[in-house]
Amino acid sequence: MKEEKSQLQSRLERGAKTTKEVVYRGKVITVRKELFKIDDQLPHHYDIILHPGAVGIIPVNEKGNLLLVKQWRRAIEKITLEIPAGTLEENEEPLECAKRELQEETGFKGEMFISLGGFYVAPSYCTEYLHLFIAKELSASPLPPDEHELIDVVEISLEEALKMVYEHKIEDAKTVAGILHYKYYEESKK
Repeated sequence: MKEEKSQLQSRLERGAKTTKEVVYRGKVITVRKELFKIDDQLPHHYDIILHPGAVGIIPVNEKGNLLLVKQWRRAIEKITLEIPAGTLEENEEPLECAKRELQEETGFKGEMFISLGGFYVAPSYCTEYLHLFIAKELSASPLPPDEHELIDVVEISLEEALKMVYEHKIEDAKTVAGILHYKYYEESKK
């Protein structure tokens, strides 16, 4: 499979002319317009969102239940149920970000973190890579939340979370992926 990717990339990039222009710089994202042209084909325009990366955490308490967060999401104008998550700060390691975000969003500190790898959130137009962690051995240890965030913490069983995924009551992609990764992780230990 690696050979196929290499040949495809080589075929697409060989002789390609690309122009890149930053059209927006925000607090978290940068938007870049790209014009990509191969040989005599018509040019293709891309709008690329450059993102520093993020983390998602599946906090599991002593009862084996997940701690999810309910919060208002401005872009979709509704309240969502999600795993705690956050954006990496400059030069921040994903594990350190996960520890900080867990405390800020849930008020709990984790003693054990297990990496579940990660994934690109939307590779067709965004560079964001999300690192996924399980957090266990939780104890109360709140950090001040971000001033713009109003978050409610919800304790939920894995079974109930899975049901909500399949009933489309949990619609956030990182949360769906996180819950399914956690389920696989738990089943693989048996």
